[in-house]
Amino acid sequence: KKFINTEGYKLVKQYTGIVLRLIEEGKAEGCIRQDVNSYIFRSLLLGALEHISIRWLLQNNSESLVACADEITDLLIQSVKY
Repeated sequence: KKFINTEGYKLVKQYTGIVLRLIEEGKAEGCIRQDVNSYIFRSLLLGALEHISIRWLLQNNSESLVACADEITDLLIQSVKY
C-alpha cells in the first residue's frame, strides 16, 4: 500500500496510461479490432513483459531480452489485429 505514494507508482501509472492510449489509437485507426478490451489487452502485454523480465533477472539469463519481447509483442499483436 505504501507503493501508491511513491514516485515509482506515478511513473508506472503514467506508463500504463501511455500503453492504454496507444491501444485506443490502434483501435481508432483500425489496426486493432474494436471488440478487444483495451484494459485486458494492456494487462496481458505488460504482464507478459514483466514476467519475462523478472524471470530473466532471477535466472541471470544470457538470452536476449529484446528477442523475447519481440516474440511476445508479435504474438499479442497477431491476436488483436484485423
